[in-house]
Amino acid sequence: MAPPSNKTFLSLPSSSKLSVTNLTGAGEDILDGREEVPEHMTHTFQRGDNIFVNGDDGSLWYAVIKDIRVQRLKKSHKAWVEVQWYYSRSDIGDKK
Repeated sequence: MAPPSNKTFLSLPSSSKLSVTNLTGAGEDILDGREEVPEHMTHTFQRGDNIFVNGDDGSLWYAVIKDIRVQRLKKSHKAWVEVQWYYSRSDIGDKK
């Protein structure tokens, strides 16, 4: 599903928080140093949170959550998050 246009995004109901269960490939900040994701782990994000985002190419990006919107579908909900990017690891020369 393609992301909504800016006009559509702004027309969706706003949410102050977003809860996600079983984050795949979550960073150590979310896992608290554990090596595997617990079966029923839930993490709640909110506006203003600093986050790490894994790129499709394995890169790691840093951002802050600016807005959360929820699209109500027939059988589920789709959350859309607007972020402000800080930088990626490669931008600062970190090759980890």
